[in-house]
Amino acid sequence: MKKKISFPMAITIIVICAILSGVLIFYKTCNRCEVPDEKAFLKENEEAEEVLLKDEVTGWNVYKNLKYGFEFRYPSDFFWEVAGFEPTIMPIECEYANFSEGCPYIKVKDSKTEKEQALKWIGFEVEQVTINDIPYCFWNFSESGAGSYYVNYYYSTIKDKECFVVRLVIRYSNCAKFLPEEKEYEECEYRNNVTIPDTFNEVLSTFKFID
Repeated sequence: MKKKISFPMAITIIVICAILSGVLIFYKTCNRCEVPDEKAFLKENEEAEEVLLKDEVTGWNVYKNLKYGFEFRYPSDFFWEVAGFEPTIMPIECEYANFSEGCPYIKVKDSKTEKEQALKWIGFEVEQVTINDIPYCFWNFSESGAGSYYVNYYYSTIKDKECFVVRLVIRYSNCAKFLPEEKEYEECEYRNNVTIPDTFNEVLSTFKFID
């Protein structure tokens, strides 16, 4: 005659199985989400022009352009990342010798032929700004969308007599779709005027050249 398992023993077995299952799932998940060693990853992808890593401490994305030796960091959900508009670096035409005295006349074109969406040649009058002791020429323009508007920010600089531009696109909500007395209006205004500018300044503070 078979001996029946007591109720306490059955509970104990169930708990042990649950713990073992949780541990197994944890390790499988960690292996999938593990961030590669940065030096090893860059060595394996040394022919790539640009790579995107993850900062394990802050959780921010780390964009590295290996062609120009430049990087910046940003929250993964901060910029508009529709295909063709992700945070990126593009080559530009400019009078690089004029960067020491001011901003030259700049023409921009997306040269990444794999992207169907490309910027047409556009000329801008720009202003000079300094970030981390590096001079940049800055300009922006806005585009409207359904219930939102998008601001394209451009920061151009020079390295080894080559000009390039960092392009970042931020989506802002149109707060006018809410009444001023509504809570959503206050939240929208706070996001547009406080949260986004504060976070954007943090992103700009990460601009730097790398070896």
